[in-house]
Amino acid sequence: MYVIKNGILFHDGIARIALGQSYYPSYHPEKVPVPETGNREEEMVTDLREIREAGFNLCRMAALGDIQRNPDGTIGVQTPLADLFCEECERNDLAAMIRLQGYSVNLGNHENVTMLGADGEPMPFHWSWFVRTCLNHPGIIADNRDSTVESARHFGEFPNVVSFQIYNEPAYPSAGIYDYHPMTIEAYRGWLVTKGWETPETAATYIIPHDRPEAMTDPAPWIRWRLFQQERLAGFLGEMAEAAKQGYGPAETLTCNLGAPFKPGNAIRGVDYHTSAKTMDIVGITHYVPFRGPQFHAGCEILDGAESAAASEGKHAWIVEVNARTNIPPKEWERETYAILGRGYKGLLYYQWRADYPYPGSPEPEAFGMEYNDKRKTEAYPTALACNRLINTLSTYLASAEKLRSGLAILYSDHATAYFDAKDNRGCNGIQDAHDRYVVAMEHCYSLLNRQGVVCDFIRAEDLSTTRLTLDTLILPVREGLSSAETAAVKKFGGNLVVFDDQSSSFTHYQDPPVQRTHGIVYQDYGAEELITSLEVPIPVKVSGASALDARMLEGNGYALICLTNYDSLERPVRNASLAFTDTYNQATLHTAENPQGIESPVSRGIINLPQIITGGIILLRE
Repeated sequence: MYVIKNGILFHDGIARIALGQSYYPSYHPEKVPVPETGNREEEMVTDLREIREAGFNLCRMAALGDIQRNPDGTIGVQTPLADLFCEECERNDLAAMIRLQGYSVNLGNHENVTMLGADGEPMPFHWSWFVRTCLNHPGIIADNRDSTVESARHFGEFPNVVSFQIYNEPAYPSAGIYDYHPMTIEAYRGWLVTKGWETPETAATYIIPHDRPEAMTDPAPWIRWRLFQQERLAGFLGEMAEAAKQGYGPAETLTCNLGAPFKPGNAIRGVDYHTSAKTMDIVGITHYVPFRGPQFHAGCEILDGAESAAASEGKHAWIVEVNARTNIPPKEWERETYAILGRGYKGLLYYQWRADYPYPGSPEPEAFGMEYNDKRKTEAYPTALACNRLINTLSTYLASAEKLRSGLAILYSDHATAYFDAKDNRGCNGIQDAHDRYVVAMEHCYSLLNRQGVVCDFIRAEDLSTTRLTLDTLILPVREGLSSAETAAVKKFGGNLVVFDDQSSSFTHYQDPPVQRTHGIVYQDYGAEELITSLEVPIPVKVSGASALDARMLEGNGYALICLTNYDSLERPVRNASLAFTDTYNQATLHTAENPQGIESPVSRGIINLPQIITGGIILLRE
């Protein structure tokens, strides 16, 4: 009934937006919709039927149960609740996604495998730190690989299982600095030799940095240490995705990445969208940033960052956890739905259907869900169903269309992120109070361009020669902090090369060497609008008459869609605005959550005069 092909869900051969929910008894014993004293099976059967009736077509669960290594070395998988979940999904015409790993996998009961902090102490337990064991321990790697293969093989027996999630929000802890396990240190010393930075003799006694460097000292040792940790985490996740494919190839793989690459502190957390795009079938993320006011641009930066990483590899992106907290305002539910669809996402899985049972001390009791734990409907429940009706009305159009781009990318640099982490964050406890100039400049640069309607992609220097994106303009958020290899790749870029100045909010053409700015000399600096005009940067949809209306265009075969989001801080309706776009299309229908079937909107020479827009809407254009 269901299959995913290149990140797009098909139902009986028809492309659909994967409109999903999380029914998520967690690996944490107190994050569950139904306590052990209740009838978990019976209530799950009812809940899944209601999820389907609400208009969802996919549901996500964790592979809870007993997975162990037998005396003969084989893996035994006993997951009765997850098995029943898969069976009920099939009965209710729901596709199923299964998260295959919990907090850690240690089938061999290996001792002393927890990650160590810079102080030499094992990582304390925190419910949201999902990767806990040393990722360089051969026994842990083998246990993860073998259990992943067999778990995938087990769930591959259920015909509606279409996707496997590899860990959940995998990252190093947000507090403290990790990992200083002896096997990690040994692996790092070998990595230094492989990279040519140390000889076998010097590496054998190499002292690993335990904190950001002192001011005015060489940041390179710290940068290399953090890049190694990020590379190892990304490599481990890729290995587990490959193991899942070995167990059951048809199910597409993803993880649930945090938004950390676009927030200060990712040098410590180590989240990597771009490697995820290379090693998994889908780039999956979580998203809990509101889409209103100034935060709108920060939220969209994360969306565009993950989606462009996927598109660079010819793949698609999903949001595996869309914010569905129990107190979310109904208008925010609408805004986030419009914004996500406009960024080209092919999967939206809200977190979650039913709020966690309120155990004393539970991490998030009654916090997330379309229903409270006792099954009372939240304030946003009717709006959520209205959004589902809208998405399902346009589902095939949305699933089959691709985002129109501006041919402009902002350079994403893990090296520069680590460089400024070394420079700016001495004494920070993990990411607490972190301030990374590269990340801050990226967001500022992105926000200025996003306000103008530019479709911004993000790309690493190493991918410039292989990307599937067509790029005419590359912007460096900060010139400082790039590696020599990144600088060399940037210089080879054949299009417009621009440097952003965060202090003056201005753009200037790249010069090598950089011109020293002395008193009395006039430089050719541009504001965002002037840069767009001077470089003739394409803007697929131009908005007039509204300062806080975002418009993003997707194009399919013989049709297009424009997704509108009104992100006004005061939530004032948009009145008397218009849109300008290619004049290929002469029929337009505006669809909203309030009116999913749509109303005709006159089109004249590529111009649409909009009716009142409250939170947003989707315009279907046809020839």
